[in-house]
Amino acid sequence: MEIAYLKSLVGNLKISSSNGKICSIDFCDEFVKTSPKDGNLKLCLKELEMYFAGKLTKFSTKFELQGSQFEQKVYKALLQIPYGKIVTYKQIAEIIGSPNAFRAQKCKCKKQNPYHHTLSQSSWSKFAWWI
Repeated sequence: MEIAYLKSLVGNLKISSSNGKICSIDFCDEFVKTSPKDGNLKLCLKELEMYFAGKLTKFSTKFELQGSQFEQKVYKALLQIPYGKIVTYKQIAEIIGSPNAFRAQKCKCKKQNPYHHTLSQSSWSKFAWWI
């Protein structure tokens, strides 16, 4: 496993790569200067910098979805949200075929930190890039 850090507009990010794929991106307090060797990890850092600079809307970084079958259905649905589009948790629950699961799905999203804009009943929820 290889780890890199990124200072971003939303805070410091700790990015982990395993077997050539990104396996997690987490908010963190620390920042450690690193020189990643993994090409996909380097690509991820570059693409995130471009995204936060407003110069990228679609990622080509390879990543590995981790989680239960339900969580993976949610993550795959999140990947289909076009850049700049706002959806509700309820809409995502309907997309995955579980219209009453929006509360559980909301908890799973917060746990895994996907970076998408979703509307929760009456308030914004903004999460970090996900895996």
